[in-house]
Amino acid sequence: MAEIIRFPARACQRANGRGRTWAAAAPYNRRRVATKQESIAEAGARFRVGDWLVEPSLNRITRQGVAAQVERKAMDVLVYLAGRAGEVVDKRELQDAIWQTEFVADNTVSVRIYELREALADDAKDPRYIETIPKRG
Repeated sequence: MAEIIRFPARACQRANGRGRTWAAAAPYNRRRVATKQESIAEAGARFRVGDWLVEPSLNRITRQGVAAQVERKAMDVLVYLAGRAGEVVDKRELQDAIWQTEFVADNTVSVRIYELREALADDAKDPRYIETIPKRG
């Protein structure tokens, strides 16, 4: 499991939908769901996920001089998970925090997680950055 070093300091993890969860062990709690304003406030702060430099305001992740652009919602998911490193974050919590009142399909969160794994060159079977915890969401 990779340690995320945040500027000034923090960490990350995750879980998937349909009986799976993203992040670290804590029960679902609606009161902890971020608001749009919190997401926007966090979006400007650069942080590290392993050897990747994450720049939320640019929707860009960089490693060894190679940059990858990610979709805005995928970056929002990454920022949210990084802010809850070491905790289990279930699919509903991610949907509530990122999409809030928008109606989204069941697989929307899974697709964004897939995009992040592709950008981070992470493997679902041997995760370094985003781990799926079966039967937790």
